[in-house]
Amino acid sequence: MYDYLLVGGGLQNALISLAVLDRRPEARIALIERDARLGGNHIWCFHADDVPDAAGHVLGPLMVHR
Repeated sequence: MYDYLLVGGGLQNALISLAVLDRRPEARIALIERDARLGGNHIWCFHADDVPDAAGHVLGPLMVHR
């Protein structure tokens, strides 16, 4: 039994999962992906203004270059 079911293992659902677990660490999330691996073959980049300050603590650990 899961609290959330997310279809697609791309960036959007990965970020949704992180945000949910930040607010509800006990949440059980099922992530369904049709391909062999999650995330695809993408590099994600953004500008500082793209991310609200309130989300910085969730995304900060994912950043490898500034």
